[in-house]
Amino acid sequence: MTLQQFIVRFREEFEYLEEEEIVEGSTKFQEMDGWDSLTAIMILEMIDDEFEADISGDELRECSTIEELYNLSVQRAS
Repeated sequence: MTLQQFIVRFREEFEYLEEEEIVEGSTKFQEMDGWDSLTAIMILEMIDDEFEADISGDELRECSTIEELYNLSVQRAS
């Protein structure tokens, strides 16, 4: 999965976003409207499904951008 594909999947977890809202690798996802513990769980499940990678909540909180989260996911991929 490429970074761009990851961004598309990540964005899908935020159904409320308007089509014109830009989400890119440098987006600080924890500052996005609607980011909460439920969204975090959905993102972790998406990463597990797509990468078969286990990432903890603490590790998720340590990432500030979508690209950092993507890179961690790639590193942990089975």
